[in-house]
Amino acid sequence: MLAVLGVLCVLLAFVLTEHTAHCNGHRPHRPLGQQPPNPPPQVINLTAARIQRRPILGGLINEYTQAA
Repeated sequence: MLAVLGVLCVLLAFVLTEHTAHCNGHRPHRPLGQQPPNPPPQVINLTAARIQRRPILGGLINEYTQAA
């Protein structure tokens, strides 16, 4: 029983870390002019035609961007 709680705590910490990184590093926020709080350093070419999918949390959340 104690081992199961330990595994659940590790899993919860992983999920919260991934979700926080997703929300603060990539997802746009309306009060910030549709920019994330911690924007990625690279510039994305929005004129590209291809779409790239990046799975977050093993595909539970998907983030879509235009590929260069």
